[in-house]
Amino acid sequence: PSWKEALADHRPAADILFHDRTPLFGHGIMRSFFEAYQVMARVLKRHRRRDITDEQALIRNCMKQGEELLLRGRIHSASALSEPLFGTAVKLAAHRGLLAGTGDDLAQRREDFAAEISDAVAAIDRLQRHYDRRQDQTSAG
Repeated sequence: PSWKEALADHRPAADILFHDRTPLFGHGIMRSFFEAYQVMARVLKRHRRRDITDEQALIRNCMKQGEELLLRGRIHSASALSEPLFGTAVKLAAHRGLLAGTGDDLAQRREDFAAEISDAVAAIDRLQRHYDRRQDQTSAG
């Protein structure tokens, strides 16, 4: 099936689309960006309804949280822990209106953002597994 059909059928698209294909390297390139965004999303969730006005403090907080997550194996890319990537994550959060707002709406938008980023990281993980499996088959064959 085409990728559009796979998605329309709500089947795990990566399983279907990459069954006989090897993902190249996009997942590896995107991992550091999305893991930086994932760290940012976790930090934003912890702030719940509080406004964030000091972006440099937010980046420092992300660096500390990211180092902990890397040590615990919750993120895999050490290159995700960089001020430039967290700076980009701050810009994304600001563009999405996640740095300031009112009441429960802000907390909910932060939760939604975290879920969206988590889904993207899960897709990258799935692509990595497909890539690893295909590389193992190529090496064995």
